[in-house]
Amino acid sequence: ERRLQRNGGRSTAGFCRQLRVFVVRSSLQLRRAGFSALRDLLLACVVGLLLGFLYEGTFEQARCGSVADQIHDDRQRDAWIGDCADMVWFNRTWFERAPFYCSGQGWEGGQFDAVRLGYSQALTLSLLALAIISIQVNLNMFGAERTVFWRESRHHSVLAYALGKNLAQLPLTLAYPFFLLLFFYQLLRPYAPFQSFYVALLLVQWAGEGIGQLVSLQLNASRQLAGGVAALLFTVLSGSFPLLPLSGPLVIFSYISFVRWGMEGLLSVEDAPWALGDPTSGGHRGGCCDVRAWQDGACGSSLHAVDRWPSSAGKVHGLLNSYGYTLLPGFGHVGAVDLSTAGGARPGVSGQACFMLLAIGVVVRLLTYLSLLLKDRTRRR
Repeated sequence: ERRLQRNGGRSTAGFCRQLRVFVVRSSLQLRRAGFSALRDLLLACVVGLLLGFLYEGTFEQARCGSVADQIHDDRQRDAWIGDCADMVWFNRTWFERAPFYCSGQGWEGGQFDAVRLGYSQALTLSLLALAIISIQVNLNMFGAERTVFWRESRHHSVLAYALGKNLAQLPLTLAYPFFLLLFFYQLLRPYAPFQSFYVALLLVQWAGEGIGQLVSLQLNASRQLAGGVAALLFTVLSGSFPLLPLSGPLVIFSYISFVRWGMEGLLSVEDAPWALGDPTSGGHRGGCCDVRAWQDGACGSSLHAVDRWPSSAGKVHGLLNSYGYTLLPGFGHVGAVDLSTAGGARPGVSGQACFMLLAIGVVVRLLTYLSLLLKDRTRRR
């Protein structure tokens, strides 16, 4: 009799237990849809492969030509071109970076002009692809099981439900940018290390998934179309392509574009040598490999770096300004930047962009939670 008086002899599980139940249940749902997830991961690989072939060796090809222009001896020039071609296409490991050479005022500016367009196109298209993937794969997380949610939320925590779904999705969140980069990075072979690219794209994936969840709730009937339009709109607002006016409402809206912050984060690490220079092997100051070191194929510890600012620094700042991006920390003071500590790209340089991506992902998930909590309340009673 006392048990019947206390909720019919049943008691509602605590928050932690509910969270564990929802994580397990959501993981089982993803496991049943394993073929679809595998197909999506393979599509991410294919996209990265195609983009990689389009922009293969952008930096290295520009480096081969620019160094050859500085070698006046015909035999040495021919030897360099042959060695450089072998280094670009054959004699290198997947995760090895090419050295950054400089010699003579104005040379780095020409080298930067040779890579800036290719980089802008390659990075913009890769971010567009990841924006589409991140939004589309989450359109069914909440929108496709509204009836299940109405039933579950009558007796269980909405927060535990939303958090459990997101925790179960984390392995795929980690996987999508990795599979996209798996071939794209190896073919593009940029200056920045793999981990810098991966962290930036991982945060883009995190933010895009949150937007996909919100779209699935607010535009449930047309969520597939709305998701594609949202990915394209956020890419247009990135400022890299097309260029946005430097004043007006579009600039304000661009600050909420997760693609814009992904592009700013990638450029902050990829354009670092042209803005700050590259340290010598084991060194701690800006500079670059003297062109006389070309026979070694890399900066040696005994070689003295060119102790000056790269002449392309102004062009890097001009490019960022044309995109409407802020001048990132470290670009104004080379002494505060130690590029050698992180394989060529200090995480603090792109910290602002990473923070904004993280914040966008958190904010849209909070909005998704509020939508779950407040929308269709009468059907949940």
